[in-house]
Amino acid sequence: MMSVRMLNMARRLRPTSFSEIKGQETSLSMLKNSLYLNTLFPTYLFTGQRGCGKTTTGRIFAAALNCELLPEFQKNPQISLPCQSCTSCQMMKKGEHPDFVEVDAASHTGVDDVRAMLEAASYVPLQGKMKIYLIDEAHMLSKAAFNALLKMLEEPPKTALFMLATTEFNKVPATVRSRCFQIHFNALAYETLMTFLQEIAQQENILLTTDAANSIITISEGCVRDGLNILEQISFVTKEITEEVVLKAMGMLPKEYFFAVIQKTFEKQPEKVLEYFEEKPLALANVPHFLHLLIHFFRGLIRVHYKVSLRSNIFAVNEKKLYELYEYVTIEDIHAMMRCLWEVEGILQSASQKEVVLEHLMIKIATRNFSSLSTDSSYLMHDEEPKKNIKAVSSSPVKKSSYETKAESKHSVTVQVQSEKKVKWKQFIESLSSKNRMLASIFQQAIPDESSEMPVLTILFSMKSAFFKEKIADSKDQWHPIFVAHFKGFTEIIISKVIIEQKASSVVQSSTSYGRENREVSGQHVSRLEKKILFKPDEWPQAAALVKEFPGTVEITDIVEKK
Repeated sequence: MMSVRMLNMARRLRPTSFSEIKGQETSLSMLKNSLYLNTLFPTYLFTGQRGCGKTTTGRIFAAALNCELLPEFQKNPQISLPCQSCTSCQMMKKGEHPDFVEVDAASHTGVDDVRAMLEAASYVPLQGKMKIYLIDEAHMLSKAAFNALLKMLEEPPKTALFMLATTEFNKVPATVRSRCFQIHFNALAYETLMTFLQEIAQQENILLTTDAANSIITISEGCVRDGLNILEQISFVTKEITEEVVLKAMGMLPKEYFFAVIQKTFEKQPEKVLEYFEEKPLALANVPHFLHLLIHFFRGLIRVHYKVSLRSNIFAVNEKKLYELYEYVTIEDIHAMMRCLWEVEGILQSASQKEVVLEHLMIKIATRNFSSLSTDSSYLMHDEEPKKNIKAVSSSPVKKSSYETKAESKHSVTVQVQSEKKVKWKQFIESLSSKNRMLASIFQQAIPDESSEMPVLTILFSMKSAFFKEKIADSKDQWHPIFVAHFKGFTEIIISKVIIEQKASSVVQSSTSYGRENREVSGQHVSRLEKKILFKPDEWPQAAALVKEFPGTVEITDIVEKK
C-alpha cells in the first residue's frame, strides 16, 4: 500500500474560502459584490506580484459561481460562500469538477492550445451552471494565441467565463486588457503578514520570535507563499526560530554586521569598512539582499529626518539605531547616497563581480564621493583592470601669453565635456553588448550630441541609418536601464538625422577664426597657427557634392607651422 505524501505548508494551508484570504479586502469585495448582484463580467484579469492570492482567489471564485448556495447568498450575503459541502464544492476541492479548467499558459503557449479551449467553451456545462476557465501566467501566451482569444473574451457564450492571472501586467496586450475587468492584488502589508506568520507558527507549534518574523518578511517582500516556504524550510532545522537562524539558513548577513559596516561608513573610515569586508566577504552573502537592506535603511533615515513613523519599514524594530546613525549625516547626504544606490542597481545587472561593485559603493560613501559609479565600475563588468590616463608633460614648458592661456583653457574645458560623453557612450555600448549584440551594433552607428543638456541626450545618426529609430523605440525596456546607469542625470534619448562628421574637423558657423598652439619639437619652439575659413560651394565642388548628399556644414582649416 502506497503511503500518502504530505503536502508542503503553502499548499496545505491554501485558503478555500474568501474569508481565509489575507490582505486583499478591496479585491474580494469586488468579486463578492458581483456574485451578490448577479452581475458578472465575461473576463476577469487578476494582476499583482507573485504569491499574493491571484490563482487561489480564481479557484474560490469559480467554486462560488457553481456552488448550490449561490441563490441563497444573493438573498443573504452573510452566508459563507462557497459552502464547501455541496456536490459542486466537493468536486472543486478534489480537483475533479468537469466545468472548471485551469490552464498553465507557461506550458500551453501556442495558438492550437487556445483554439482547443475555445472549442470546448462553446459546449454547455456538464454539471454546474457555468464553464469556467482560469488561465494562469497569462502573459506567457504567444501573440497568435492572444489574437485567437480576443473575440471569445469580448463575447463568450453565456455559460462560459474566463479568468486570466498574471504577474506581468505590461506583457498582456492592450487589446486583451481592454476586454477584461481588472482586479489588482497588492503585496501583503507588513503588519498583516507579521500577524499571519505568527498565527501559522503557533498553529504548527513553532516558536517564532518577532525579529525572525521581521527577517522572513524582508526576504519574502510581501509574498505569502515565499514567507510560508521560508518558515517551513527553517522549521526542518529547529522549532525555535530566531533572527540568527533565519539569516544563517538564507545566507544573509546579520544586522549587527550590517550596522557595523554602516557605522564605519558614516564615520568616514574606509579602511575599517574594508576590514569588515575582509572578515566576512560579501561574496558569501546575498549581494542583492544587502543592497535591499541599504535601500530600506536610507528610506528609514528619510523618515527619521521628517519624523514619520517607521511602522512599515523593515528596520522598525531597530528605530533607536536609526536615530543614532542619523546624527552622522545630513538630508543632502542621504539623497546623494540614494542616487548612488539606484545607479548601482543598474550596474549590478551586468557586473560579473557583484560583491566588488557593492564594496566599491561603500568606500565611495565612506569618502563622501558621490560622483558617477558607472565610469569607475565599468571595468568590473569585463574582469579587466581600468585603463590609466597618461599625460605627456613637456620637459621645458613655454611661457604663454594671457590671451593664449585663456583660449587654451576654454578649449580644454570643451574637449573634456565632449570626451566625457563619448567615453560614457562607448561604455554604454559595451555594457549593452553583453545583453543584446544587435542593439549594441545599432547604437554603435550613432554619436552623442555634445550640446545635449540633461535630462535628454540627443544622438546623431547618418541619413542612411535613421531607420533604426523604430527598432530603438521598441526595445527601450532592454537598453534604457543600462543607459540611465551610465549617463547620470539623463533619462531619455532623442534621435536626430545628421551627416557623419569627420574626426579632424567640427561644425562651425563663424566666417573666420584663429587659434594658436605652442609645442616643442626637437628642442625648437614651433608655433602652430590654425585659420578656419568659411566653406564656399563654388570654390569647393567636391565638398559641395558631399553636402548635397549629406546635409550639413563643412569646416576647412588651414594650418601653418612656423619655427
